[in-house]
Order: sequence, then structure tokens, then C-alpha cells
Amino acid sequence: ARATPEEIDRLAEINEELVLRHAAGEIPEAVRLNTRFHLEACRLGGSPILSELVEGLWVRSGPLPWHSIDAHAPRWRPGPHRDLIAALRARDPEAARAAMVADAARWARGYRRYAAPVD
Repeated sequence: ARATPEEIDRLAEINEELVLRHAAGEIPEAVRLNTRFHLEACRLGGSPILSELVEGLWVRSGPLPWHSIDAHAPRWRPGPHRDLIAALRARDPEAARAAMVADAARWARGYRRYAAPVD
């Protein structure tokens, strides 16, 4: 595992601030923090090429569901982020992968609902 305890702590701090801002209804700040969380988590993987690719994709599409808060947008919950942080602390790559897959799958379902044609 590449992430230091200090880097994991920083990721946890970003997430807890995100949780607070989301709960307070401060959606633009929550979007900014969610983006920061994901890009930082990717950076902790230690692959600059992957980080660059993810950042490019994120800038294009990552915040979209947050900006479309309506009946079709996914409802954010901090569970997968917290699961990822716990897995990083435990140095458990399989659990970290599972947390990332769960988070990505939830967003993919949200994208499909948001992009579905309206009858």
C-alpha cells in the first residue's frame, strides 16, 4: 500500500468536511469536496498516468449528478468513502477495490437514471 497514515488522515478529513457540507445543504461546496476526495484517492494509488486520466474524466462528468439534484439524481451517502478510508487504514487492497467499485456502481446507476429519456 502506498498511502501514508498522514495521507489517509487527509482523505478522511476531506470526507468528513464533505459529510458536514452535504448535511448542511451546501451542495456547491459538497461537489467541490467530493471532487477533491476522488482525485486525492486516485492520487494515493501512485499512478500519475491513471490520476491524469481520471482527472480528465472527472472534470467532464464527475459532478454532473450533484448539479442535477432532482428525482432522478443519485442520493449521496458517505458509506463507500468511509469504507475506502477504513480499507486504506487496514492496508486491505481487496476491500479498497470493493469500496471503489461500490461507489462507482452507485454513480453509474444514477447516471443511467438521470440520462434516461423522459416520457
